Amino acid sequence: GRKEYIDTVLLTLSQRTLWFGNKPANDLHKSLLLFKYGANDILYTELCYSLIKEVAYSFPDYMDHNWYVRLMEAAVDAYSWNTIDTTEVWDAYTTAMRPVEKELESTTANGLYTEAGKKINLLFRTSGAMTCSSIEQMYSRKIDKNIRNTLLIDEVFTLLEETGCTGSGFYYRIAAKMYADKKSAENAVRLAELNYSRNDTDKALWYFTEAYKIDTIKTVRSDVLTRIATMELEAGKKQEARNHGETAYELNNKNGKAVFIIAEAYAGSKIGDAFDNHSVYWVAVDYLRSAKAIDPSLQEAADEKIKEYSALFPTREEGYYRGMTDEGVVYRVGGWIGEVTKVRFRKE
Repeated sequence: GRKEYIDTVLLTLSQRTLWFGNKPANDLHKSLLLFKYGANDILYTELCYSLIKEVAYSFPDYMDHNWYVRLMEAAVDAYSWNTIDTTEVWDAYTTAMRPVEKELESTTANGLYTEAGKKINLLFRTSGAMTCSSIEQMYSRKIDKNIRNTLLIDEVFTLLEETGCTGSGFYYRIAAKMYADKKSAENAVRLAELNYSRNDTDKALWYFTEAYKIDTIKTVRSDVLTRIATMELEAGKKQEARNHGETAYELNNKNGKAVFIIAEAYAGSKIGDAFDNHSVYWVAVDYLRSAKAIDPSLQEAADEKIKEYSALFPTREEGYYRGMTDEGVVYRVGGWIGEVTKVRFRKE
């Protein structure tokens, strides 16, 4: 592995090419040497990749399944040293996979090439150079050719999620294929949320409704309604959010998130004068306390909201003009809220 010996062998192989020709074979010999002994040197790593790439492009007859795997390995090594970019890694992948796939299509004795294809795919997937667009380029044609291959679709779906490509159009296509193949509540909810993220609330609601129809298990339906309520809350549809939150809780009394949504629907609601509008925060805080009691994971978020909303309670002065001077008195908040709570005053 010492540089002087590596350089001497490289020089010898160059002289062999000068005297006897056969450059492709000698360059592959060089790359094998560099691959085995030069991995800790950036220049050797870059040269190794360049040598195999040149042979693959200019003298493909010298390449077999093993060399195409090595081309991909060399590209990944070069990428790890930042001597090539993601585009170059993708180029190496397509250069390596094209002849392997061609061989697989033309022969039945394809065990070696099948294994090579698996290795090349794995190297690319774990290289860190894979992008959302490269995944689509890599798998789109395969899926179109094997539209009913659920294993392939599941594999691509997982890959897209692992690489954070859930916002891509290709991810939506895969999600739609999964729903077409299996109309489950999970697949419908995924499409609902994807459409909501695209600001297509009508289609999102349609898929949420489908999810609710598909699965009659109460906990699943409760979760679907909670997601609908969340969407409505974000759209400013407070009453609808409250109603769906209530139904979600009725279906599953362990659904603290549904109770949290009801609290958020009440907070900030305008139902009358200053006192009325401040009184809604009594009810909001009541529901927040219930939410964190039901689901301890909500405690931090609930406590933060309770602190914020407690500072928006009616003032003593506002209470005085309503004939209220003592805390703890039972009071019914009016308007569309219609909840019974207890009087509390803002801490001045």
